[in-house]
Amino acid sequence: MFVEKLLAGIACIALGAGAQAAYILIDDIGGPVEMRPGTMPGMLDPGSGLLTEDAMSSAHAVLNDAGIATDGYVTFILAQTQAGLAFTSLIDSNGDIPAGPGLADSALALSTTAPISLDYYVNAEGDDLTDWSDLGNGLQKFEALYGWDDSDEGDGFAWSGLALGDSVSFHFTDVNAQGLDQDEPFRFVSYNGGEWSVVATGDFSAGRQFVFSFQVLPTPGALGLLALAGLRAGSRRRR
Repeated sequence: MFVEKLLAGIACIALGAGAQAAYILIDDIGGPVEMRPGTMPGMLDPGSGLLTEDAMSSAHAVLNDAGIATDGYVTFILAQTQAGLAFTSLIDSNGDIPAGPGLADSALALSTTAPISLDYYVNAEGDDLTDWSDLGNGLQKFEALYGWDDSDEGDGFAWSGLALGDSVSFHFTDVNAQGLDQDEPFRFVSYNGGEWSVVATGDFSAGRQFVFSFQVLPTPGALGLLALAGLRAGSRRRR
């Protein structure tokens, strides 16, 4: 009886903590890429829907301190936050980071689709445009047109509350014919070995599109706990 209770508790912890025992696997960028979460407790304010300037400044500072340049890039991070596991797009750096290379008077369009269970957080300034829609089949879509100007503050977007099995897609379009002026302006950052590091980069296609998707998967340890609990439950039913 004690063992059964212990296994049941393990299963509940693994399922309830889901996001804490999860990573994401990204497709469509030249091969599968793993991103693992670090911790950014002040990143999101649950229920606010806002990705604040202070939160973005903090995230930029953490990455810059790790030697990762964010000015002039679109930087993707996976982090544990007060709003759960979140995938955040930092679009250029904001005003607290010294301005670097950028392209004035251009724009970057974003379209992203995710399960309706997720919450979204937005930072948009000035002439930026945003829109949200319920697709009616358990999915939601967020769209934005972000201005890209190195004299302006950066923008951002995050999906939070990611759980095991969730699938999310992103589609970026370079609205200006010249494009962003960085080589491979998209950067995927993971927390590995106690530090943040760039694990993949990406560039626009010939049609000035950048598309990728990811799925939330359990870490091997969490998968083993769930499998063990399942085997025990199956054995109990057979008896």
